[in-house]
Parts: sequence; C-alpha cells; structure tokens
Amino acid sequence: MEASFAKAKRIRALRTSTALKTKLASREAAANNTGEAFARRFSFSVRRANARPKNAAPKRKSVAAPKSLLKRLATLPTKQKPWNAVA
Repeated sequence: MEASFAKAKRIRALRTSTALKTKLASREAAANNTGEAFARRFSFSVRRANARPKNAAPKRKSVAAPKSLLKRLATLPTKQKPWNAVA
C-alpha cells in the first residue's frame, strides 16, 4: 500500500516538474522573440533614418495662410462690447 502511494507521489511530482520546465522554456522563448522583434524594429528605423538625406525637407510642412484671408481677417471688427454692458 505504501509503495504504491510513494510511486504515485513520485509520478505526480515528475509530471508537475515537467510541466513547470515546459512552461519556463516557452516563456524564455517568448522573451527572446520579443527582444528580437524589438531589435529588428529599432534597426529598421535607424536604417530608414540614415537613408534619408540630412538636408531633406521635413514631411510635414506648415502652410502659410493666403493673403486674401489675411486681408479679410484684418478688416473684421475688433472685440465688441457685450450687449448688456453698461456705458
């Protein structure tokens, strides 16, 4: 009776340790893959930045307002008194 209990306990411990080792190995592999993916993305962005000429214009350009719009804005009345203001 005791021998079968010890044998079952040993088998249970072996299964548990095997499951834990498998889980640890899969987590280590996932961590390594994450690091590699980050390194790939970083090196790609560095290569792309190095490929761009130093004196190139930025991609986003500020657009100047047309002169006609500026003239119209200049002719608008300045701040008016509120309708309920006491003179």
